[in-house]
Amino acid sequence: MNNIFSFVFKIFAFPLSIIYLVVSSNRRMLYRIGFFKQYSFRLPIISIGNLTMGGSGKTPLTLWIGKFIESHHKKTMVVMRGYKGALEKAGGIISSSRSIGISASDFGDEAILYKRKLSNCSVLVGKNRVLNLLKYYKQEEADVALLDDGFQHLKISPDLNILLFDVSLPMHQYKVVPMGYMREHMNAAVNADVIILNRCELVDNDTIKLLEDKISLITKKLIPIYRTKYIFKYIYDKDDKIHFTELDLSSLNIIAFAGIASPENFFKNLKGLNANLVETYSFDDHKEYTIEILEKLRKSAKESNSILITTEKDIVKLSKISDINDVYYLGMELKFINNNNELDLKNRILKTLRLPL
Repeated sequence: MNNIFSFVFKIFAFPLSIIYLVVSSNRRMLYRIGFFKQYSFRLPIISIGNLTMGGSGKTPLTLWIGKFIESHHKKTMVVMRGYKGALEKAGGIISSSRSIGISASDFGDEAILYKRKLSNCSVLVGKNRVLNLLKYYKQEEADVALLDDGFQHLKISPDLNILLFDVSLPMHQYKVVPMGYMREHMNAAVNADVIILNRCELVDNDTIKLLEDKISLITKKLIPIYRTKYIFKYIYDKDDKIHFTELDLSSLNIIAFAGIASPENFFKNLKGLNANLVETYSFDDHKEYTIEILEKLRKSAKESNSILITTEKDIVKLSKISDINDVYYLGMELKFINNNNELDLKNRILKTLRLPL
């Protein structure tokens, strides 16, 4: 039965993939030849994006870049869609001086996370990113704009174009939707200035090398490819205070849940820390949690003598519906496997901001 379903799916999906591929390729070509207008700004713009549907680690990388820029006493402005926030259509801003009256319901969970983690940052949300930049960038006096999920946002011309790949995605999924997970053909990678292979802690070196070779064949080795992984800090509470300092979680019964693009990777990371996962719950990306969902999770935790652990993004979403003193998140940050690669990217960022190396 499954074989029949798979065969029928491919019959319908294959022509749709071809159509999607033609449309996406021609769209990029029309921007390149000037048929569609592309906007440039005096403000330096760094784009962080990917070629696949779902998550590849754009938010952690954007935070890493933002923190590095702030270490040079410069102000960042994150420009994003604000997916599923009330202001996604109309647009809005969390200015760098604003700290109250902001919610994930209005701006989206990722916007609130950026505001939480970056100390000198404003966040623009809305579908029309060009209009938002024109409206706010002079007012905010930012030194750089970070274009979140910007690789397909061709209306804006970036000064540094960073492309992310999730190495845990199986190779057979590198086909254009709906046959696979690709938004565009792999050939679009030639438009990047830097390519980063992320989540290297989840797979073996042969798997990483296979993807690296595939990309190098397309780019003719003209674009640098870096490798990154996640390192894990501590277990934190909703106020970012350390709750559990040990990274061997074998002594804990854990109910883990996540409403992100790749929740299974989050669960793999917990297992890698020897967590005893009593149950796992996967929700849709940008899931709007309800008190009913939270109470169900609490009931499961109480019955199994477990603690509730989720991602930092989910903590942001949960904070708006209830007091969550009994929910914790796994702290993690991006780390470059090769120190020279990290130094090279930092130098490229400084060059983009026209700062001394």
